[in-house]
Amino acid sequence: MSIGYFKCRAKPSKKRFVYDLMGLDHFQCRNKRCQSPHSGLGPHHILRRSHGAKDTFEECITLCMACHRGVEEGIKIGDKRLTAREFMLMILEQWVGHPEFRWSDVYNELKRKPDRRIDYGTFR
Repeated sequence: MSIGYFKCRAKPSKKRFVYDLMGLDHFQCRNKRCQSPHSGLGPHHILRRSHGAKDTFEECITLCMACHRGVEEGIKIGDKRLTAREFMLMILEQWVGHPEFRWSDVYNELKRKPDRRIDYGTFR
């Protein structure tokens, strides 16, 4: 099964989770400022699974390839360089107060954590 750039070789239950997650996110990047919200979509764990994150809708988010790279490596917006953590917080803060905001627990945990790369992980 191929969903954007993400080729899923996982069990059928994981494939179903990925499809349901992307459907929940309307098959578009959850970064409201994204320039290409429908290209190369894939799931992303907000916190690393090695730090206790699970495959749940509350702990995963759909991102395009460019935004996924930004939350992995950091990104430059205008003349300001955002760390990976700052960029993920910026994406989540766009949804605070919105009826579709489902990441409150991981958002609060991310706000409390220091700015280190180990806070992030990819869907495997």
